[in-house]
Amino acid sequence: MSNREKKNIADSILQRLKNYSQMQREDRGLTLTNYAIERFLYRLSNSQYAGQFVLKGAQLFRVWGNNPYRPTRDLDLLGFGNPDVSQLEEVFRNICRVETDVQDGIIYKAESVRGQAIREDNMYDGVRIKLEYRIGRTGEFMQVDIGFGDAVDSSAKMVAFPSILNMPAPELRVYPYELAVAEKVEAMAALGFANSRMKDFYDVYQLAGEFEFDGKLLAQAIQTTFKRRGTVIPEGLPTAFTKEFCEDKLKQRQWEAFISKNSLKEISFPSAADKIKDFILPVLRALAESKSFELIWKPGRQWSKERKNWSNC
Repeated sequence: MSNREKKNIADSILQRLKNYSQMQREDRGLTLTNYAIERFLYRLSNSQYAGQFVLKGAQLFRVWGNNPYRPTRDLDLLGFGNPDVSQLEEVFRNICRVETDVQDGIIYKAESVRGQAIREDNMYDGVRIKLEYRIGRTGEFMQVDIGFGDAVDSSAKMVAFPSILNMPAPELRVYPYELAVAEKVEAMAALGFANSRMKDFYDVYQLAGEFEFDGKLLAQAIQTTFKRRGTVIPEGLPTAFTKEFCEDKLKQRQWEAFISKNSLKEISFPSAADKIKDFILPVLRALAESKSFELIWKPGRQWSKERKNWSNC
C-alpha cells in the first residue's frame, strides 16, 4: 500500500471518528482513545498472547451494555504468568507489530512501549504499560494497567468487544460482573476509612441498578475473592457503609470531585452508599454466618426469591 493510500485511510478514519463523537456528544479525545483501545484489543486477540489476558475495568461496560456510563481513557487487563516488567514490555511490543487485514488506519509504535511496576493503595501488584499510537498525523499515548494474582475460572466468557466503526471486533475473555463486584467490595472492606476509590462505589452502585444478579454466584465470587486476598468477611457493618464514613467531609469531597471529573449523573455519596448496602450487606451477612444465599437481585429493587432467565457474559 502506498503512503498516499495509507494517508487517505487515516484521514477517513479520523473523519468517521469525528462524526461518531459528534453524534454521541462525546469528547473527541475520548472517542479517539476508545478507538485505539478497541483496535489494540483486536491485535491482542489475534496474537499468540490472547490467552494470557482477561479484560477487566471500566471498559467492561462497553461489553455489558450499550451505554458505558463511566468514561475511561485506560485499559485494564488481568494477566497470567510472571509480572516481570521487561517481559511484558516485549509482549506489548510484539502485539504492536501484529499485522491484520483490517484497514483501521492506526499504527502502534512498538519502540514507544514503556513499563513500570505499580501498587495501588498499597494493595496489589501490577504493571503499567504506556505506548504511542498514530492515526495519520494524529498521535497520542494510551495506558494499560495489568493486574496479577486474581484467579478467573470458567466464568470468564469469550465475547466480542463492540466496534465503534463497525470493524471486525476483538474477541477476548472478560470478567463476569459478579467477580467485578466482589473485588470492589473486598477493597471497601480491606481499606476501611482509608478508602479513596470512589470509582468502586460508583461502579457497584451502577451495576446494582442495571443488572440482575444470582445471589449464589455473587456470594461464591465474594467468598473466593476475600479468601484469596486474605480479607476476613466482616461480621458487622463494614466501615464503608457506616454513617461516619458516608457523611465524612473528605469522602464527600472525593466523591463530588469524581462525579465532576467524569461528568456523571449526580447522586449524593450517602444515597449511593445506602443502595450499595442494600445490595451487598445481605450477602456478607449470609457468608459471615456460613449460610447459603440463593436469592435473586432485581436491578434497582431488592433481593427476592424470584428466579431469572438470563445468561451472563
